[in-house]
Amino acid sequence: MLIMLIILRRKSPFSCGILMGAFWLSYCFYSLFNQLESRVSQPGKFNAKIISLVTQQRDWISFDVKVIDEEFRLFPRIYRLSWRSPPQITAGQVWHFNAKMKGVTSLLNEGGFNQQKYWLSLHIAARGNVREGHLLKQALSVRQQLLGALRPVLLQLNGGDILQALLLGDKTAITPERWQALRRTGAGHLVAISGLHVSVVFGLLLFVTLKFLVWCIPCESRRNWVMAMLASLVGVLGYGYLAGFAIATQRAVIMLLLLVVLSLLRQFSSPWERLLLALFAVLVFDPFAPLSAGFWLSFTALSIILLSLSLGSDRLSDENQSAEEVERETELDSEQETAQVAGQLWHEGWVRAKGSLMQFSVSLWRIQWRLALGLGLLQLLLFGSAALHSIWLNLLFVPWFSFVVIPVTIVSFILWLVCGLVYWLVIAAQSLLFNVFAFQSIDVVANIWGPTQDVSLSVGPRLFYLAELSIAPFLWILDASAQLPWAQVSLASLTVVQGIFCLLGCALVCYVRTWLWRALALSLGLPLLLTLVLTLGSSECCDKAFSTKNWQLHVLDVGQGSAIVVQQGEYGLIYDTGAAYGPSFSYAQRVILPFLTARRIAHLEYLVLSHDDNDHSGGAEVLMAAFPLMTVITDIERFAHKSCQQPPMRWRGLTLELMGAVAEPKDNNTSCVLRLGNDNGRVLLTGDIEALREFKLLQQGAPLSAEVILVPHHGSNTSSSEAFLQAVGANIGIFSAGFANQYGFPKARVLNRYHKLGIDTYITGELGQISLSFRRDGIDIRGYRTELAPFWYNQVFRFGSSQKPE
Repeated sequence: MLIMLIILRRKSPFSCGILMGAFWLSYCFYSLFNQLESRVSQPGKFNAKIISLVTQQRDWISFDVKVIDEEFRLFPRIYRLSWRSPPQITAGQVWHFNAKMKGVTSLLNEGGFNQQKYWLSLHIAARGNVREGHLLKQALSVRQQLLGALRPVLLQLNGGDILQALLLGDKTAITPERWQALRRTGAGHLVAISGLHVSVVFGLLLFVTLKFLVWCIPCESRRNWVMAMLASLVGVLGYGYLAGFAIATQRAVIMLLLLVVLSLLRQFSSPWERLLLALFAVLVFDPFAPLSAGFWLSFTALSIILLSLSLGSDRLSDENQSAEEVERETELDSEQETAQVAGQLWHEGWVRAKGSLMQFSVSLWRIQWRLALGLGLLQLLLFGSAALHSIWLNLLFVPWFSFVVIPVTIVSFILWLVCGLVYWLVIAAQSLLFNVFAFQSIDVVANIWGPTQDVSLSVGPRLFYLAELSIAPFLWILDASAQLPWAQVSLASLTVVQGIFCLLGCALVCYVRTWLWRALALSLGLPLLLTLVLTLGSSECCDKAFSTKNWQLHVLDVGQGSAIVVQQGEYGLIYDTGAAYGPSFSYAQRVILPFLTARRIAHLEYLVLSHDDNDHSGGAEVLMAAFPLMTVITDIERFAHKSCQQPPMRWRGLTLELMGAVAEPKDNNTSCVLRLGNDNGRVLLTGDIEALREFKLLQQGAPLSAEVILVPHHGSNTSSSEAFLQAVGANIGIFSAGFANQYGFPKARVLNRYHKLGIDTYITGELGQISLSFRRDGIDIRGYRTELAPFWYNQVFRFGSSQKPE
């Protein structure tokens, strides 16, 4: 391999670079997933160090640990663990864990958040639930000690959660309501330590250090400049350590380190070359960085800033050239009027300063609107939504944070640190003197730490008063953002791509000269125009088209639950909603609503709830609030607009046949069964019915025949009797069951029964979302992992099995 790379390096450097990149990526993937995972059993026992606390909800806590390995690993194993009713745990502790482990495989649906991709970007190789743990070492780092002392001080302040995120990179104190306000305003990037924060800290330290050195030891050489840059770099490394060196912080520090090295070596390079070098350094350091949305947002933002500055510099050079010509003419005429010119110096200085301020404001506006537009489109593409008001709000927020909030917060922290250190030294000296003259042995550290903490809690809020004052306008705007109309815009990914091509065409029209190229540029906007025309078309035309249109059914991946969307163009029907846990989590909010946006389903007309189990009807209230005109069909009294005892119905070219249960001793058997379809094919949706209800449906002669069946009760042994399956006569069976669920669904015996009858089986936990298209020529079935998004990071990751880097 090495010999081949050496040969290719001389003959084809580009091919050599590609091969080296593929080799490096494969090695990193192997290091993360393949070195020891296959030798660890599912109920894993291991020693690990807690590196960060993620979330805490009621009696559950989620945290990340770094496994302590005896063998060298390029990327240490990081696990995301959950622990119910744990003892007091803090970052830095070393524990021996006994946990039930599984891979990072997560829910995958169109429009939804790809959590396993996010976990991979953080180098998280597995997740699990802790059964028991034993503390081995209380090894708190300097950062953890500072965090423990500073957190009580900051949480006394109004906006202390934001200050804690800016200083320590700890966002656990930010409430869900505050996060929602940050999303509405597009200001979430300001509380995540990234290139902006690192650059501001570096610039502040460089300015202060350089001024101090020039004042103390002036010299004409580059000595002071080099010393100031090195000192600022050390300060940035300290800030990164204080922030926990998160992945985004690491990328920003690497880019800044590269800039400093190039400056110190006097290597001339354009800003674009430095950006490419920074990109190369980040990818070598972390090949998984492109999986993170922050990677694309960071480099897109830098590219937009460089493009804006380059365009602005061209215009500025033209303006300066014309100004120089005018200045030469005035110099020839002003030799005889020297006294008058001298009298106008102050006025000219004021005009020049005013012009500089105007130029700065114009440059800031040009950068900001391009950033807001470019990053807004990228956010729509990555997340499916963007903050509409981020353009003008970030025009206020970014300069305010750059020149006021971050510098004031850093200075306040330094003052707090210095005051605490001075007080600690004074108390230590007093204690040592007392020990010497009183001839007593006292634990100095124990007697100092308590008073130091008390003084920090009393004096600390005063030292951070200016920081609290600087964050107040930001908090006021966040609170007022709830009243802003159209705060969040959601669009389908295809619509966003069409919009990007349309904007690209408009931009090209401004630069090309010939009519032919302008016509070709304008043609880039045709897809978006056609979409708008079809969207604004009359509903009568759409209704007539449904008689001959194909239709789709989507079985969503909602873990151990059920949610099915039937689609007819922009109209939809939903059967079951998935589960909801507590007041803040619902699969209807996390999965169904983003999916409807991604599929451009604007009108949800029917919601059918099979029965009153949380994993089937938990998200009903969320959908009813989002679509108040929707009709709910169910036998659950608190939700029902219509009962399941209905004659066959027609909906958008499909026939709906509802089969309700009059009285059943078990809740599962009360499930509302629905058969729907047309000549292209039919589907039987069965809820959680069991063998007894299946037998009664056969006795009643219910219409059961269908090409597709949603397997009853997720593949439980209590359902899917052979007589029932023969009566249905399906060719396709879909199991709505979560990956590695605690019940072991679908059961092996049930799977064998389906295979024995020649029924093809598909499992949402294995494939993610499963979409079926019913056409005249047959049924097309596609899984999210295998057809819709067959990327390597969407594969099924199993704990204890070897993953292939190919």
